[in-house]
Amino acid sequence: MKGFTLLEFLIASLLLLIVTLGALNFVSRANARLMELAEAEELEHRRSVVLANLRHDFEQAGMHLLPPQLRVNSQEPVYLATTPHYQTENLGRCRKLTDETGVPTTSARGMYASGWLQFKPQHSGAGKIGFIGQDGSVTALEFLPNEATGGGELRYYKEVAGVVVVNPTIDSAHLPGDYYRLFIDGEQPLVTIKVYRVKQAQPPMLLATYVGEDAQYPYRPMAELAKTGAELHNMLMSGTANAVAHTGPPLLPVDTAVGPGRLPSVVNITAPGGVFESVSLLQGDINVDTTRLLNNVKATFAGMGAETLDIKSPCNGKYHVGDVITLIDSSGEQQRSALYRVVVRDPVTQCGAISTLTLERVTAELPSWERLFSTPADYNFVFLRGTTQLVKILPPVTYRLDRANGNLLRREGKRESTVARGVVEFSVTQRAPYGVTSYEINCQLRREGFTSPAGGSATGFTTVSLVVAPRALSQTYEYQKLGRPME
Repeated sequence: MKGFTLLEFLIASLLLLIVTLGALNFVSRANARLMELAEAEELEHRRSVVLANLRHDFEQAGMHLLPPQLRVNSQEPVYLATTPHYQTENLGRCRKLTDETGVPTTSARGMYASGWLQFKPQHSGAGKIGFIGQDGSVTALEFLPNEATGGGELRYYKEVAGVVVVNPTIDSAHLPGDYYRLFIDGEQPLVTIKVYRVKQAQPPMLLATYVGEDAQYPYRPMAELAKTGAELHNMLMSGTANAVAHTGPPLLPVDTAVGPGRLPSVVNITAPGGVFESVSLLQGDINVDTTRLLNNVKATFAGMGAETLDIKSPCNGKYHVGDVITLIDSSGEQQRSALYRVVVRDPVTQCGAISTLTLERVTAELPSWERLFSTPADYNFVFLRGTTQLVKILPPVTYRLDRANGNLLRREGKRESTVARGVVEFSVTQRAPYGVTSYEINCQLRREGFTSPAGGSATGFTTVSLVVAPRALSQTYEYQKLGRPME
């Protein structure tokens, strides 16, 4: 039997080598393709994480810190000031304590657009209920009770520079239980005054119209009762209060992560020399209802310790020890705010129940999350019952790019974490198309791994590019004529 010749052996070995190399090349290409697909999937995952984080944080910026959107025919109780002559412990009510005449009580909250004031006269005494304009003029309804019938007479009352210019009778058949609504309709320079009678389960009845009166915004609610024991009940005001005056945020606290001064906005871009560095966002907790203050917070520097506040417990969410809240007072032309930290919480948490919080001031010596605090000037202010809201604050969020390591970092409060690696570029630019504030965000990510295309091919990168309008900054106000549906 004859064996293989040397030539045959060499040919067989060469064929085996060719087949082996072909198989290895096929496996290598398949493995590279699988790795490339895995890296592409990982890149897309990083992109989705960045997109979700940025969209959520920017959409929530400013929530609860800016004026709420107005709703047509919304209403709220009137908060009148307690004075030596009036007791106003109950919202929407007041009671005369003395017989001195010519001494009204007013509300710190003003009406800056078309709106109305509604009240229920009491037969216990005469009085005037209405508005004081910017020039001190009085536009009111004067009630003259009839002790025998329990009803009375209603007059329209207009006083300018201390002189009564109009005082006609508009309803001589008032009955117990009737409500009246004084409506101011129009903008500058002239307004129309309308008076309605409101009976339960019946549409409002137009009693009188006065056209062409000089506008004196803001109009502040007032009540002037005649004698001791006279009362005013169920005093309501339309939701247009402070609508025009307060379209921006209140005076915000200091955030050392942004700079040494007060935050100018709820979204703050830091770009020294025009080069983007970071963006910081501030928001309230949308999972905890805002609630109104039920007692004044005094501006005293003697007691720098705890402040005790009475509030109505929120129906959604709760306050906990350690929470940071801000008081926002909207009684003036400029909203004021100050940060406090909850140190003691009342165990009463039933929806709408009156509960007590004990708070301490958040100052530069002990900032919240080692970055956020209010200045002494913020506390040098009396936060008024009724016009002050409590808002729970979430930790401020800051995004910045660590260019040395290519990491996009997200700092929430004092904790910093990595949102994505392999970040080549990150920037945020403010835009305001058609008057709506929005932010253009661009973030470029590169592929990581052994199979990244050589020379920086375009297939090795992906870009997150979006425009976000924070909901709190893009709300529209509805200045519809609240009186017209009643006619």
